Amino acid sequence: MNGWDVSTFYLHTWNRSPVFYRTITPSGVFNFSPAYKRIDVIGATFAKEINDIVLKGEFVFNKDDYFSILDNQDADGIVRRSFLNYLLGLDYTFFGKIDTSLQFMQKIISHFPAFLANEEELRNYLALWIKTGFFNGKLEPELTVVTSLMEEDVMYRPRINLKIKNNWRFRFGTDIFQGRPSGIFGKFDKKSRLYSELTYNF
Repeated sequence: MNGWDVSTFYLHTWNRSPVFYRTITPSGVFNFSPAYKRIDVIGATFAKEINDIVLKGEFVFNKDDYFSILDNQDADGIVRRSFLNYLLGLDYTFFGKIDTSLQFMQKIISHFPAFLANEEELRNYLALWIKTGFFNGKLEPELTVVTSLMEEDVMYRPRINLKIKNNWRFRFGTDIFQGRPSGIFGKFDKKSRLYSELTYNF
């Protein structure tokens, strides 16, 4: 529409993370029963190129998702709240060979209750992605850094992409997490990981 690429989507799917229903015995023992629930996701995206800069955004609304609550008076330790995730970004290529992307991301939980476990009413994050290529694009190093703007919570993701002859592609990388246990990445502090992928396209 007038040079803007716009899309909308709706998804009814299983949540990848289980919901931990809680019961408390008369003796004060906490029992947790995990269950996977269906969730509804509504979203929209937009993108437009202006003077070699690509403006883009994505909005995702999760309706009545499941959250754990730290309230012993609650019957099952679960509350349902809707939340909005969105990002606004800029893409630009420097010197014709260094691809970059800068994104601002925010998560907002509606009607935020007290004692919600490992969540904040508002989370703000900034992400930077850089990639370049050597040997006619056969070797592509890249780096992604995502950091909270509100607390110590950061992820570093360096990796190398290697294009092998024909349709083979090899990728090697690592994810390094730092921060407080309450953070999205900080919960994995001192639990960094290495990974590799071998892909064949046909």
